[in-house]
Amino acid sequence: LLQVTANYLRAQESAAENGAIYSTLADEDPEFQELILQYVQRLPEMVEELAQAAEQSAWDQVRFFAHKLRGTGGGFGFAQLTDIAAKIGFQVHNKNYWEVGKLVDELHTLCQRIIAGATANTHCDNGSRTYQYSVE
Repeated sequence: LLQVTANYLRAQESAAENGAIYSTLADEDPEFQELILQYVQRLPEMVEELAQAAEQSAWDQVRFFAHKLRGTGGGFGFAQLTDIAAKIGFQVHNKNYWEVGKLVDELHTLCQRIIAGATANTHCDNGSRTYQYSVE
């Protein structure tokens, strides 16, 4: 038990040093923790859907995916995700499309930080860029 605890604490310290983001709801009951983990595992796919829509200038889809991330991010305790998704939706609404690309890059970084706070391994490929998300 002590070894498991020590390994967990080392992983937490390492993740914190790398800017890991944790759900504000992670201390809830164990069943909810499992739902958070499932959400985090699906997060790269959701981010990729938004990124691909932006690459294709499918702005209605970008707005849809941003709205979805905004709601689910908050629902799972990731306020930063809600904030950046709201910014993307705002920029699309105001037709500031050049800003969307920058925000999508920020979204990928945020996704990496969220996954660093979870115990999942997953991968997100964005055509010209590959984002590898993993936690030891």
